[in-house]
Amino acid sequence: MDPTTSPASKSTAAGNRAVVYESGPDGRGIVGVFDFCADAVPDKSWGWAAFGIFQPLTRPVARVEIRGVPVLRSTFLHPQGRRGLTPEQGEPVAGLIAPLPRFLQVPALIQTEGLDFEWDASDPGRVWGTEKELQEAIAVDGRSRRVLGLVGPLQLEPRSEDGKDRYDIVSDGVVVEC
Repeated sequence: MDPTTSPASKSTAAGNRAVVYESGPDGRGIVGVFDFCADAVPDKSWGWAAFGIFQPLTRPVARVEIRGVPVLRSTFLHPQGRRGLTPEQGEPVAGLIAPLPRFLQVPALIQTEGLDFEWDASDPGRVWGTEKELQEAIAVDGRSRRVLGLVGPLQLEPRSEDGKDRYDIVSDGVVVEC
């Protein structure tokens, strides 16, 4: 569940959520959600793309379940490309997925001016901490926590519900990878 970039529509904005649908002869239907953490930007390969986090569902929503909801039938009968859901379609999709995974966000690129985060990999004389040391340093430094958006209690090294992914630090839906 690492942060990544996904194809998006031009109107995609930070805070939007998409469902990920697996099509094809062996497609399982809705297999996950993608939480957009940034607005869409032009992309050479996809036209438009946005940064965010993919979360696989513990139980995919089968195509037959989706097509059984009249308001969803036309959108999911022959899905191709990127399509937006109307507000009338969002509620039933959320009901089929329930419980919805918590929205995860990655803080926007932060200004590091004035922070002591400097490292030159080509300088063997510089010492750099391990992942564990970085996690612990962030956990005790109030300014780092605020800059990264870590406002609640921290979870170090939590696993996803399905146990397949591990995160470095999670706090109230904010994920930090060291």
